[in-house]
Amino acid sequence: MSQSHRVLFVEDDPKILGVYQEIFCGREDCGMEEKGASLFGFAGNRARENFGSVYDVVLASCGEEGVYQVEKASRENKPFSAAFVDMRMPGINGAETIRRMWKADPFVKAVVVTAYSEYSPEEIVKTVGRDDVFYLQKPFNPKEIRQFARVLTRQWDLERETKMLFDILETSRWKLEDLNQELEARVEERNRQLLNVNERLKEEATRRAKLEKGLRLAQKMEALATLARGIAHDFNNTLSLVIGQAELASMDLDPDDPVQNRLRQIVLAGRRSQELVRQIYAFSSRRETEKKLMDAGRLVREVVEFLRPMLPFSVELKANVQTGCSSVLADASQLHQVLMNLCLNGWQAMEEGTGTLEIDVRETVVETVPSEAVGEPSPGRFVRIAVKDDGSGMDEETRELIFDPFFTTKAEGEGTGLGLAVVYAIVKSHKGWLTVSGAPGRGTEFALYLPCPST
Repeated sequence: MSQSHRVLFVEDDPKILGVYQEIFCGREDCGMEEKGASLFGFAGNRARENFGSVYDVVLASCGEEGVYQVEKASRENKPFSAAFVDMRMPGINGAETIRRMWKADPFVKAVVVTAYSEYSPEEIVKTVGRDDVFYLQKPFNPKEIRQFARVLTRQWDLERETKMLFDILETSRWKLEDLNQELEARVEERNRQLLNVNERLKEEATRRAKLEKGLRLAQKMEALATLARGIAHDFNNTLSLVIGQAELASMDLDPDDPVQNRLRQIVLAGRRSQELVRQIYAFSSRRETEKKLMDAGRLVREVVEFLRPMLPFSVELKANVQTGCSSVLADASQLHQVLMNLCLNGWQAMEEGTGTLEIDVRETVVETVPSEAVGEPSPGRFVRIAVKDDGSGMDEETRELIFDPFFTTKAEGEGTGLGLAVVYAIVKSHKGWLTVSGAPGRGTEFALYLPCPST
């Protein structure tokens, strides 16, 4: 062995303690065989091994002293490899001594040395609480006790090395777990950052798509407006001539003349065409109209009164106006036209012309702009005017196209496709924006957001 082992001998007989010391004193000519023979009645060859270089022997004359030596060694980090303990001693016996020793140092190897005992091995195991107790019966041969010491100290070495390796592995395991947790936390944080970046990229892509869509719509409407301005004036003059001539011809005929009905149809068609021209003017006009502070609720009530005679009795028309709603800066005639277009569209979307048409007016604060907003939306304080019907509704693809000029879902010849384009243009000129919601079979709601004047 490369290092000294500490061995404790607990024995109340000083002569036997002397034998222990002689056995492990390290002198070849120490007379231990003779002393052993005189004490235990055996004879044999003297020791031929030098044990003093590998064992540090400590002697204790009672159990209490033996326990003290183990406790002290544990405190000073100079542990005993093995302890040879006599069973029958004054004070605490050998089993109790070993139990207390193990409480201070559970790794020391314990050997019960006794000639006879009132305790059986089972009782000793029960007292000490462990079954790894070794037994050496007196009288013993010095070679026997040296062999015990050699085997137990080697076992003690192996257990200490094993524990050391286990501690290193356990420490490494904890370090690996800490590193793994740290790595997982970093990965989670990185994933969170990537998700945030991805969300921002999605939001930016959505914003860009909406801006590009708005730009394309604005360019399309600008091009159509330029074309419309070029023909609207001449078209209106031609219509005025047609209507005027039809009315003059009607005056030249008898009231009951069969041609009168045809002339009335010509005048009616001309008036409808003039309405189309008026919408084209509204759509294409770049002129900034005069806007005044007005009560949006009052305007809605006027529209309702104007609509009632036009709608069939099968349509229920409701108006919900918030009390004390803020005024808006608007052109009353244009806003009237917007509401009329939306209400008539809602009525025409009802199956068999039966259903409920509802107009809701209230003041609201928008903190987060809805994703379905159309125009140039922004947070702020608005007067919200919503027109809702319980008609056939529309799908998402249709909603993407409804504000395009000349797009219509009506049968050929029944719609111009300019109504909602005019609505969009007028709302935008009022620095407002819109939302459209609904689904097939669940009706549609158009909501206008008109900014409240700064106070």
